[in-house]
Amino acid sequence: MFRAAFFILTLFLNVPLFGQERSHWAVPDYFVIQHAGSIGFFSAGVGYDVFESKGRFSTHFGTVPFNRGGTLNVLSAKLFYKPVTLTVWNRVKMNPVDVGIIGSYHYGDNFETRWPEGVHPKGYYWWHPALRAHIAMESSVTYECKKGHAFKSVAGYLEFNTNELYLVSFIQNMRSVSAWDIIKIGAGARIHF
Repeated sequence: MFRAAFFILTLFLNVPLFGQERSHWAVPDYFVIQHAGSIGFFSAGVGYDVFESKGRFSTHFGTVPFNRGGTLNVLSAKLFYKPVTLTVWNRVKMNPVDVGIIGSYHYGDNFETRWPEGVHPKGYYWWHPALRAHIAMESSVTYECKKGHAFKSVAGYLEFNTNELYLVSFIQNMRSVSAWDIIKIGAGARIHF
């Protein structure tokens, strides 16, 4: 828990003071929090608008508490492309379907980047225990704040994803595994500075 608190504190120390413009490219464009969705029971991170604001890149630290199946810590990175942004009303915008990829690294005593040598026949497990690659889609609604407000915008989103291990299991076992068994859902918020 100390690591999570330290990480979140570090994130806040790296963002500009409210109402100030970014002074350096390394200063993030937004802060993000998320519940569930394959990157922890709760996760927090920072992100950047990329590809002339047609995309987003973010990094997250997630944790699963002991009473929710953990203790588990997850570092992840997301890259999303925003093909369509619709104006719903005045300062309210919607992105109906953003598509993206997610990479996650689970760390701790029970997770290794490779299977131990000599325990299983070579090639028996094709995946890495601690690493996951995900495909994802997201729908979001954004409220753009008035000029002079502490934030530029606030967005809420729902994310749907699956990873390569779940996808292969689904393809190999379509009679017993449904698409809903492999889809993970997360909900979160982004605050643009």
